[in-house]
Amino acid sequence: MRELLPEQIVFFRENGFLILRGLLEPEDVNNMKEAVLRIIDGFDDGIRSRSNVQRLKNRVTVQIQQLYQANPLIAEFIKHPKLGEIASVLMNDTPEVRLWHDQVIYKPAKTGGPVAWHQDYFYWQHTDAPDMVTAWCALSEVTEENGCMYVVPGSHRFGMLENRYLADDHELEYIFACLPEEAKNRSVKIPLILEPGDVTFHHPLLIHGSYNNDSDKDRLGYIMHFFPKHLRYLEKFDTLKQDNIKVPDGSLIRGENFPLVWSAHQTN
Repeated sequence: MRELLPEQIVFFRENGFLILRGLLEPEDVNNMKEAVLRIIDGFDDGIRSRSNVQRLKNRVTVQIQQLYQANPLIAEFIKHPKLGEIASVLMNDTPEVRLWHDQVIYKPAKTGGPVAWHQDYFYWQHTDAPDMVTAWCALSEVTEENGCMYVVPGSHRFGMLENRYLADDHELEYIFACLPEEAKNRSVKIPLILEPGDVTFHHPLLIHGSYNNDSDKDRLGYIMHFFPKHLRYLEKFDTLKQDNIKVPDGSLIRGENFPLVWSAHQTN
């Protein structure tokens, strides 16, 4: 079992993200890519949500959620022991890791669109703390030309910002104008360039976004949002009244929609 180095944990705490190169085996990448493309092509039922988002000047980004419910190979992949163990460490050594939801964000060659700058926790404020972590698995080459993710290192330490989308127009000056005064002069954005099998982990308060795919290569990533054992549901902040949460206000988040994917007890 691969363990994180102390300096990698420190880097994540300070910067809000971490890239792990070659974490996934080539066989896993190839199998997942085939399974995900099959769903994108419409051959699997059971998808919770499928949408073409960010339509702008004939640009489109395909977003699909709950793929694991539609494909047994993906249902097995969400329990990948390396991913679960790393998520546990980055979530302060939680003894259990559960899946909040999975998704794919697919940018077709030449027509793939942007994903506006945002913080994931904006959508998750009906939980009692921003203690989750996201794993972004590269199933294709991910470059600046085909619309890689950009992040603002250290922005997870600024807290929850008021804007839902920090910058639909992706202007750097607008993004940084939303930041606390003490952060404006030292904030930068950096691209996360990935090879198939690389995995990035990021904090739910990290500011991130991406641009168009202007290349002749598709950009394909499979994403898992994990949460720790102690996370609780806050009904008063559930403005969307999401029907996948079926526990009382203040209770630990559990249920068939939030499968246990890693446990410290299973590894002993």
